[in-house]
Amino acid sequence: MKVIHISPTYFSNESLLGGGERFPIELAKAMSKYADVELISFGKYNKILPLSRNVNLYIFKRWNNNILNPFNPLFLQKLKDADIIHCHQYMNFPTKLAIIFDKLFKKRIFVTDLGMAQAVPPWYFDWSRWIDKFLVISEFSRGHLKRHRAPKEVIYGGVDIDKFRPLPQKENKVLSVGRLTPHKGINYLIEAIPPDIELDIVGPVFDQKYYECLRKLAFGKKINFLHGLTDEEMAHRFATASVFVFPGVFENELFALVILEAMASGCAVIGTNVGGIPEIIIDGKTGFLVPPRDPIALREKIEYLIGNPETTLQMGEAGRRRTEEMFTWDSVAKRCIEAYAK
Repeated sequence: MKVIHISPTYFSNESLLGGGERFPIELAKAMSKYADVELISFGKYNKILPLSRNVNLYIFKRWNNNILNPFNPLFLQKLKDADIIHCHQYMNFPTKLAIIFDKLFKKRIFVTDLGMAQAVPPWYFDWSRWIDKFLVISEFSRGHLKRHRAPKEVIYGGVDIDKFRPLPQKENKVLSVGRLTPHKGINYLIEAIPPDIELDIVGPVFDQKYYECLRKLAFGKKINFLHGLTDEEMAHRFATASVFVFPGVFENELFALVILEAMASGCAVIGTNVGGIPEIIIDGKTGFLVPPRDPIALREKIEYLIGNPETTLQMGEAGRRRTEEMFTWDSVAKRCIEAYAK
């Protein structure tokens, strides 16, 4: 069976760095154990990048300037030998073209929306009538796409549990990782963090004005802003932190791979009760859920975990077990293979 994954962006400084870019890459690599797999994406230049011993990333040069909605129909030539076409993100040029190709040449096509589906007007033509199935990343995502008629099956997201694992000795400090944009809610975390607790904030700057505001809020506190870390350096930060905080305020947050990375690394996790986040964190067992935009609730849970290291350790261990049982990339790949077979 040959499976071709299609993503408008890929995980790189040349494209974008985020969960929506990491997802198709990690899934394609994990799936290569069970099928012949290729990944297609778009960028400034035509090139081929090896992702693993069995998987190549084929990058087609964008004919337009929209990084999230690239246009170049030449990628369709690679779909001729595909048994399965799996598109990542919905309602963009690559997915629409792949759906038309599927209709003409009777391929089987599946779509996973990773959080960049565009709002549609009431008169919108439902392209999903030609999709075999949506493979969604959370129950919340299933509801988010309820307007579209194609059947839906939850596959969730995954984490590399070999790469992300706890160290025997944790540091009693807090970590947060993500793009430094307002919808990530980092300003509420900075407000919440007590001045005597150390906090590492890791992520690229996408909004300079917002970043300057964060720096001002952080004045006088033990807060470290870190940018441009390698994957190995990131894994080390997760492995050494005892508490991870996801303070996102976006109500339509479909999932968060970064939370899985923290749980696999043995961190107790505090996350906001938005979107699909409650499907990852078991409140009171692997961490805590708090309301969004509530620095008082955040502070209370941070102080509790930092002040109770035994409880924090137990929650971190429970989170690690949960990722091993449910959220490995291998398990996600198997769910996809089973969905294709149905």
